[in-house]
Amino acid sequence: MDQRIDVFAEYSYGKIALQKIASPEPNFRLYYAGWMGTVNDRNVMKVTGAVFREPTRGPKKGQLSILVPKTQRTAYVTSEEMTAFAAAEAARTGRPTQPVDQTLILDLRERGEEIDWTRPLYQCQICLEQGEDNLHKYLDDCHYFDEDAFLAARSS
Repeated sequence: MDQRIDVFAEYSYGKIALQKIASPEPNFRLYYAGWMGTVNDRNVMKVTGAVFREPTRGPKKGQLSILVPKTQRTAYVTSEEMTAFAAAEAARTGRPTQPVDQTLILDLRERGEEIDWTRPLYQCQICLEQGEDNLHKYLDDCHYFDEDAFLAARSS
């Protein structure tokens, strides 16, 4: 995915993580954010970023799409920090910040689909069964999703 736009940096957890990581690199981007803990105990979010570079040739030339090895940094952001940050931003700007469960997915544009910026993230049962805590906007965003099996089940 092209990392020219730092999607996670637009949200409270991303802004807090960037403050904690404090990378001086201009091409440092956050690329992962996920709740830690169990379904009913989500108090800490793990946010990971790295430096990305542009390929010198190929179809992704001009895009920040290559993760530079050994540049990954992780910050842990608590729900209390997010709440305090949102309150401070609301007081500073006079308007509320977006909720934590509203995350943008830019790869829809690459698939030629309309982007629904307001769609919430959903907890993925398949990922939970695999021991992962991933959240997805759409069913087919899950890397375990089997489209053929899904369509076969819907047609029967």
